[in-house]
Order: sequence, then structure tokens, then C-alpha cells
Amino acid sequence: MMRAQLALAKGYLFGSANSYHHESRGRALDNLRREDGCQRRAG
Repeated sequence: MMRAQLALAKGYLFGSANSYHHESRGRALDNLRREDGCQRRAG
């Protein structure tokens, strides 16, 4: 629980650039997962 709160606090402190980086990385991973799922269905 404390670790999650610390991570949130760090996110607020380091600002929008860091959060944007994490968001875009998350989106990229989601896209990879979607592509992987589509390939599995097609294959």
C-alpha cells in the first residue's frame, strides 16, 4: 500500500513529462498485446 502511494507521490512530483512517458509506454504495450491477439486469432 505504501509503495503505491509513494509511486503516486513521485508521479505528481516529477510532473507531466514522466506520466506522459508511462502513458505512451502503456499504450504501446496495449497495442502490442492487441496485435499479438489478432495474429493468434488469424493464425
